[in-house]
Amino acid sequence: MDILNISSKENTNLKILRKIKHDNKYLKDNNLFIVDDYLTFLEFIKNTKQTNINYKILKIFTHSLELAEFIKNNVKDYHLDKDFKIYIIKKEILKDILKVDNIKVAALFKYNIKQNFISFENMEFNKNKLNFVIVLDNIENPGNLGTIFRNSLAFNFYDIALVNLKTYVYNTLTFRASKGSLFYLNLYFINDYPSFLDFIYKSINNISLIKNKVAFILAQNDKNSLNINQFNLISEFVKKYNLIFVVFGNEESGINNSLKKIIKDNFEYINIRIDINIDSINVACANAIFNFVFSNI
Repeated sequence: MDILNISSKENTNLKILRKIKHDNKYLKDNNLFIVDDYLTFLEFIKNTKQTNINYKILKIFTHSLELAEFIKNNVKDYHLDKDFKIYIIKKEILKDILKVDNIKVAALFKYNIKQNFISFENMEFNKNKLNFVIVLDNIENPGNLGTIFRNSLAFNFYDIALVNLKTYVYNTLTFRASKGSLFYLNLYFINDYPSFLDFIYKSINNISLIKNKVAFILAQNDKNSLNINQFNLISEFVKKYNLIFVVFGNEESGINNSLKKIIKDNFEYINIRIDINIDSINVACANAIFNFVFSNI
């Protein structure tokens, strides 16, 4: 594992870092992302949980030889690309490139989705208890996305299906909100609504679960919605099933009608609302409330 010094701003590696740092399209198209938050990076290197996504570190940039040695001694070999290198550069240069105050590290990652469906290998599935999967439909705000990741980990919900997502999962703002929690989660990417049904059936077939043991909860205000305070009714519903998908919709428009039709035409479901005196509540806040309720059923 090489530790190299960079003295010139014109170094090729720095030029590449500067070019791609906020180019989410390029990063997404090439399965790349940059972590420039030190606490997030620490969360990654201490994590030993295997998920459906494989992460590799390609390069690390830091201004501290001490930190470079720490990384060298603590990062796991299976998280390193075969050509991995650590580069030491001046703090002022690193700060200028990333536009982050008090920056300690910038790490370039590549990821690979090993399985884009629920499996025993990744999910802590138990047919003798309730199992929950969070479904996020058309989420736009990276801060909301990162907060939901953090909420999910806090309540031990490790599986999240991302449907028609409108932001990049590995956005800098998502990382800052999630504080590294997404590295512990199984993330399933469904790019359009017709593919959602395929994802569900492939998942339940893979875990040998019959359809009538699967149900959905739609987090939405509807004339037939149960109040989230109606614990007995909610508990009575969910305990009939082994696998529950809890669906949260777009910040402005809620759950897409196409997704609702797929669910209502194929599965048992209930609507649950949070009874409040305003039109709606932030989706990440709603997710935290729902997580608390379901973790106590």
